[in-house]
Amino acid sequence: MEDKTKREIELEKRINELENQLDKQKDINLFNHMTSGCSIWKSIINENEIINFELTDYNRAGELMDCLKKEDLIGKTINDLFPDAVENLSVIATFKDIINTGNSYKFPRNEYLANNEKVIRDNLAFKISDNQIAVIFDDVTKKAK
Repeated sequence: MEDKTKREIELEKRINELENQLDKQKDINLFNHMTSGCSIWKSIINENEIINFELTDYNRAGELMDCLKKEDLIGKTINDLFPDAVENLSVIATFKDIINTGNSYKFPRNEYLANNEKVIRDNLAFKISDNQIAVIFDDVTKKAK
């Protein structure tokens, strides 16, 4: 078998880079066009311990479901946005467990206020990187009633 030339190696590398860019674009398109809400949370670490999670992305379906704007939410913590869920559903402890084990978690169906209306949501959380969690959520208010 013939050794690859420097040019062939460079071309293969560039093809791999382009394929990775396409994969990322597919992920972005899926995130932006899926009908389920999706939020991305990054762990906040203090002295080597996860102490909270910060919202880093929020898709269009989530904005429509919650009647909220992504720009108003990005950078806020779980404590800021969902204080009841932090207390009642142990969200931070559950997210830590997901980060540490890699296991996904389906939260119990929960009810909360969104724009002064009671809504019921199904939430599935899973690890997407060493320090990030994605949560996919669906409004099941009409189905649950």
